[in-house]
Parts: sequence; C-alpha cells; structure tokens
Amino acid sequence: LGDAAFALGIWERQRSRCPHGGRADEAQTSSIDALVALRRTRAAEVEISDYLRAHPTGLRSAELHFVRGTLLRDEDRSCRRAEHEFELALAHPAPPWAARARAARSGCR
Repeated sequence: LGDAAFALGIWERQRSRCPHGGRADEAQTSSIDALVALRRTRAAEVEISDYLRAHPTGLRSAELHFVRGTLLRDEDRSCRRAEHEFELALAHPAPPWAARARAARSGCR
C-alpha cells in the first residue's frame, strides 16, 4: 500500500512473535525492504549483514549485495566500498539484480 513504516511494523511484530518460524527469512528481508524505503540506512545495513552471514548464497543474497552496494555508494559518494558488493551480487547472478549490478559496477569504473 506504499506505507513502508506500517509494513515495517507488521514485519517487526512477525519477527518478535516467531523469530525462528517458517517465514523468518521473509520477515527479515521484507524488513530490509521497508528500512531501505524509509532511508534507515544503518539499520538496513545491519539487517543485510545478518542475512548474508546466515545465508551467503540465499535466495535474495545477490539482491542484498546489490542493495548494500547502492547504500554504500550513496553513503560514501563514491564506489570505494560499493564496487565489491556489486561484484558479490554478480557471483550468483539473479534477474533483475544482475543487470542492475552490472550497470552499477560499470558506473563505478
């Protein structure tokens, strides 16, 4: 519905009620989506790191490396740290993130 704060509240409640439930990964990645939409960069980076540590080749790992790369690029106003994340996104390419990661990496060079 376009209300990231409301969505984040739903996902946070889901995570607190069922931290190890069958939808725990979905709740975590959906929380990341909401945090990014709300521009809560630091919190999003922590959640991304936690997800990637637990699921280095998970279903959304390429996407989250891409997202972390864009957050780092915006934070640094350079590609100093971001380019590595774009490379990691391309290690296990998944559409549409692979194309976006390639474009972002090209923009860094």
